[in-house]
Amino acid sequence: MADSDVFLPLVEKFIENDPETASRIFEGLPQEDVAGVFQSLPPALAVRMIRHLQISFASALLKDVDDRFLGDIVSRLDPQLASSILMHLPVDARERMSAQIAGKLKDQIRELLEYPEESVGRIMTTDFLSFDKKVLAQEAIEKIRLLAKKRYPLSYAYVTDEENRLVGVLNMRDLMIAQPDKRLEDISRKDVFSIHCFQSIQEAANELSRRKYFAAPVVDSENHMLGLIKAERLIHGDVLLNTMNQPLRFYEAQHMIFAVDHGRGKIFAP
Repeated sequence: MADSDVFLPLVEKFIENDPETASRIFEGLPQEDVAGVFQSLPPALAVRMIRHLQISFASALLKDVDDRFLGDIVSRLDPQLASSILMHLPVDARERMSAQIAGKLKDQIRELLEYPEESVGRIMTTDFLSFDKKVLAQEAIEKIRLLAKKRYPLSYAYVTDEENRLVGVLNMRDLMIAQPDKRLEDISRKDVFSIHCFQSIQEAANELSRRKYFAAPVVDSENHMLGLIKAERLIHGDVLLNTMNQPLRFYEAQHMIFAVDHGRGKIFAP
């Protein structure tokens, strides 16, 4: 029995239990060694690993995989990550990956790639929670409870008008203590910091760092809400820079994530 057959179950268990730490370790190993392990992983587990890798490293691992494995991976990627990886691949690998993209994912990636290169629109996520301003507090609470059971606990949501323009941000504490029949427009915070979809990633990273925010809504010129940009996405996307236009050192990036995890990061202007 080959050594890889002996250790692969242990590697799989490690990735399953702590994909972020596993990814950091893999990034420090020779790429050819990691590639062999990566292609032996079940697709669902490989995707968990990809989500925590630097985009450039993830792209390097994917460029030589066979079409079947590539198709299994692509079908599980969110459009933001898929589009970022696609743009980091060499031409031949990009064509192979493009051939595996279909349906809704293809449309979503096309929309993202319509934004200028190095703009926030390219890497924003469209996975965010928003409510119409006329929704009642009790209705919003019921919806959030339902989502929390299916996905993950939420700490904030955005409030929009009938034309999807951003009009406020909703703190969960404010929502929980509000009268059930109060409209969200009456309890949301109106002074919302947002980032234009055409703003450069560099500028957005500097703004989030300066304000110590870990996320901000992305809007167009008419303040329509388009998505959300997260500091963690900037870090893992190889784009978070400091004000000296140099890459953040690893310990600085880790400190930023630590602050967010422990509640010191902010999501909107107080």
